[in-house]
Amino acid sequence: MLSIQILWQMLWNSTQVKFAATGMKKTKDLKRLLNDLVRFFSEHKLHTNIDCTYGLLEIAKAHQYLETGRKVGNVVIINP
Repeated sequence: MLSIQILWQMLWNSTQVKFAATGMKKTKDLKRLLNDLVRFFSEHKLHTNIDCTYGLLEIAKAHQYLETGRKVGNVVIINP
């Protein structure tokens, strides 16, 4: 499983990798992966780098920020 390999590399290697979830997996597999991610995060084995957050109504502003190339972490869109 590629997704588990990526998570393993993130946890045990110092190199950064990108993780992308797609709709190509079955629902039961996605639920298991989500549970694994939550567990890793709660065990402090997975850390996020949040650059900034925007509200859903500011999504155009968030996109403009992404286009500047100044992004150094994740950009989070919050839906209240």
